[in-house]
Amino acid sequence: MAKKTKRQQKLSSADARQTIAEDVQAFLAAGNKIQVIPAGVSGWRGNAGPRHIVLSKGKKS
Repeated sequence: MAKKTKRQQKLSSADARQTIAEDVQAFLAAGNKIQVIPAGVSGWRGNAGPRHIVLSKGKKS
């Protein structure tokens, strides 16, 4: 991975791409895999159920 310091030096676009490419290669060399997620798929799981919103606290009759 890229060495981090207290103050990050501003990288040029080419340097940033090179750093990312090196990080990806190190990630893959360590035996990790990159998972491709299809466009439009969300990781959010809405398993809490519906929530009822009260707009006013009027008297119930």
